Amino acid sequence: MAAGILGAAAYLIKTAALPLFVVGPLWLIWRRHYRSAAIFFCVMLPAVAGWMLWAGHHMTGARDIVSLYYTNYLGYQIYNIGWRDLPLVMWKNLDGVFSGIAGLLIFDLGKSAFGMHLSRFLAIGAIVGVMRQTRTRGVTPYHGFAAAYTAVLLVWHFPPNERFMLPLFPLLLAGVGGELAHLGSVIRSVWRQGAANRGVATGMIAGAATLAGFGIVTNASAIFREFPGIIGQHREVLASNRAAFAWIAQRAAGGAFYAYDDPVFFLYTGHHAASIPVTPMPFYREDREAILRPFRNMPTFARAQHLDYLFFTAADFHRDLPEAERAEVRRILSRQPDLVREYAWGLSAIYRLKPTGAGSHPLLTLASPR
Repeated sequence: MAAGILGAAAYLIKTAALPLFVVGPLWLIWRRHYRSAAIFFCVMLPAVAGWMLWAGHHMTGARDIVSLYYTNYLGYQIYNIGWRDLPLVMWKNLDGVFSGIAGLLIFDLGKSAFGMHLSRFLAIGAIVGVMRQTRTRGVTPYHGFAAAYTAVLLVWHFPPNERFMLPLFPLLLAGVGGELAHLGSVIRSVWRQGAANRGVATGMIAGAATLAGFGIVTNASAIFREFPGIIGQHREVLASNRAAFAWIAQRAAGGAFYAYDDPVFFLYTGHHAASIPVTPMPFYREDREAILRPFRNMPTFARAQHLDYLFFTAADFHRDLPEAERAEVRRILSRQPDLVREYAWGLSAIYRLKPTGAGSHPLLTLASPR
C-alpha cells in the first residue's frame, strides 16, 4: 500500500512539475506580485535545474526506440510525432481528454460508442461548470495549471486516460458540482412558469436521475465485480510467473531477457530486461498492420537488443493493445521459427532465441487468463 501511494505521488509530481513551474511565476507576475514570483522561481529552480542537469549528464547517446522510450521522454515524443501528425494527434487526444474526465466519474465510460458520446457530454459539462465558476469566483493558479497541463496532453504521444486527468480531478469535480447546482436553479425557475414548463422540468429531472443511476450501477459493478475479477487475474498470472522466475534462477541466471512487465521482472529475478515499446502513431492512424509489424519482427528486435531469452505471459500487452490485437500477437509469436520453448507452465513461458541460421521449432500458444 505504501509503495502504491509513493508511486502515485511520484507520478503526480512528474506530470505536474513542468506546468506548475511555468504557471506559478506567470500567475504571480500577472497579479503584479513580482517579488513573490521571483521567490517562487528561485525556490523551484534548483530542483528542476538539478534534475535536468543530472539527467542530461547521465543520458545515453543511443537513439534506438528502446533507449528513447526508457530514458528520453522528449526524444520519444519527437521520434513518434511529426508536425504533420499533430492535427490528428490533437483531435484524437481531445477525445481522450473527454474520455479521461468522464472515466473519473463513471468507470470505463468511454469504452463503447455510446459511452464515448456520453463521455463528451459529461466532460463538456464539467468544463462548462469550471468556466462558470471562473466567471463568478475569478481565476486561480489551479485554472492556469489546468490549461497548461491540458495543452501538453493534447500534443502528447499517448491519448490521455483517467490517470493523466487525475491531477485535474478536484477542479473538474467542482465544475460538475457547479453545473448540478445551476441545473437545480434552472429547474426551480422553470417549475414556477406553468404546467407545460413543469413537463420540461420533469424531463430534466428524469434525465439527471437516469444518468446518476447509471453511474451508480456502473461504479458499483466495477467495485464489486470487475475489480475483484481483475485482481484475481493478476494473482493467477503472478502465481504462474513466480514458478517461471524460480526456473530462471536455476537455469538461466546469466541470460538477458525480454519481458513485457520488465520492472516486475527485475524485482522478482534481479535481471534487467527490455520490453518492446508499442509505438502510438499506428493507433492514431488506425493502421492494424503497422501495430502488429513489430511483433512479426520480434527475433530481429531481440537480436538488436542482445537478448538471450524471451519471457511471455498471457497477460502481456494488456496496457497497450485491445483484446483482438493481443490474440493476434499471441498467434504471431507462437509461429516464430527463431524461438525455442525452454519452459512452459500455467500462463507463463520462456523461449530461447536461436542463433542466426538455426532450424525451426514450433512454439506453445499461450492461453488467455480467465
